[in-house]
Amino acid sequence: MEAFNYRVITAKDGAEALILYQQRVGEIDVVISDMEMPVMDGEALVREIRKTAPNAKVVCISGLEAEAKGTDMSHLNPQAFLTKPYSTETLLTALHQVVTS
Repeated sequence: MEAFNYRVITAKDGAEALILYQQRVGEIDVVISDMEMPVMDGEALVREIRKTAPNAKVVCISGLEAEAKGTDMSHLNPQAFLTKPYSTETLLTALHQVVTS
């Protein structure tokens, strides 16, 4: 992502992602979260982010077959949902649409 002029903040799990988001909320334009992560999954992460930042822009990612087949993620209100595998172009397109919306 940095090769395409995006600044990236990474976290090892959902709990660390939440802490980083809370510490740097003003610096983060979009949260990209896998739905399956250790400690705190993506669904819990997005729910917690929405408590303090209901308008946060979120891209959810999953490789799980049930989610890929269209499990309803509307309760998380993601601006985009990508299924693995996805191309760099697909990710960049989604990010551009989310950032500029």
